Amino acid sequence: MNHITNPAIKTLTISLIFLYFLPLQCQTNYQSNLRVSEKVAFFHFIDRISAWSPYCDAERVDLEYLGIPELSNEDKIILIRYASARKPLNHGAETDLFLWAEQGFPMQNKPAEYATLKAAVEYFFAKTEFREPLSRRMHALEQIAPRINDEFLLIDAKIASLHGIVNVFLTNNSKKWNEIPIFLVYTLSAKHSQGGANGDGIFAEVDPSESPQKISHQCGVFLHEALHQSLHPRQAFIEFTCHGKGGRETSLCEFLKAIAPDERGDYESAMLDEILVYTISNVILEDKDPQTEFEHACRSGDKQLARLWDGVQILLPTIRQQIEKPLSKDLFLQQLIEIFVSKVHFKVWKSPCAKAAA
Repeated sequence: MNHITNPAIKTLTISLIFLYFLPLQCQTNYQSNLRVSEKVAFFHFIDRISAWSPYCDAERVDLEYLGIPELSNEDKIILIRYASARKPLNHGAETDLFLWAEQGFPMQNKPAEYATLKAAVEYFFAKTEFREPLSRRMHALEQIAPRINDEFLLIDAKIASLHGIVNVFLTNNSKKWNEIPIFLVYTLSAKHSQGGANGDGIFAEVDPSESPQKISHQCGVFLHEALHQSLHPRQAFIEFTCHGKGGRETSLCEFLKAIAPDERGDYESAMLDEILVYTISNVILEDKDPQTEFEHACRSGDKQLARLWDGVQILLPTIRQQIEKPLSKDLFLQQLIEIFVSKVHFKVWKSPCAKAAA
């Protein structure tokens, strides 16, 4: 989630993580499944400005930053139609839609909603004031794609110590890193770089004009989303508590299936998923200070994000211990879920933001 990447979101990813997950395979001649497509990037832009989902808010798309004029009344009508067709497809269709865009929007055997989506994309792409500024950004993005691949190699050294936590979530069906589509798109705002792992692929926004150091930081979005995509922690939590995988722990099932009373309406299993991924990617691998992030969330007034970062601080010792001195899968999941339910679940969590501001 960008922000919390429930179905999306979630704020922020690098995908060489999959390389380490493949046991004892040859790791030479590294070649990623990085995809850089103007059609995909333009579709992503339309998808965001349509605001079809609460996660596609106007704050994360800055038309002035993109060099695009304000939307006309006709533009807004087209986007309303787009949003109406897009909403039934939901977030899970994201990768399929990106692949469809990459192929040139073929309509054979597609549901009726796709025709509305295609019409909207064609409408905006035909407008010079939209197409040309975004085409320039696309050209710049293509120039830095090799640098992104280099970042994939560098991150490999950082994840070599993660086997203690990784082994908890890997299954026989875990996908190989080079089977996952990784879509690179340009940023839509100077203030936000988003990413997502919805469907069977990953996307992340990168600003080609930034310094190599900043781009390296933005590649952390790939790492974040790669963890979601390869580990599927939420699925493991639900199987452990709700489907007999955890033996005695089915009493925790209702807590993880509860829906938080906020505007996003996420299941608590999704919140725990986000906490785990933020802890590994943003704190353990990227060395972010969770207390600083928590205080920033408090100042912004985002209670959900504040709860997430407070949860990171609470669960960090348990997650670090699993990396350094691994417990059995069942014992680790039991400890992690019990701590979450007793201290971070929305039914018991009391915001410490006032104390942080003091």
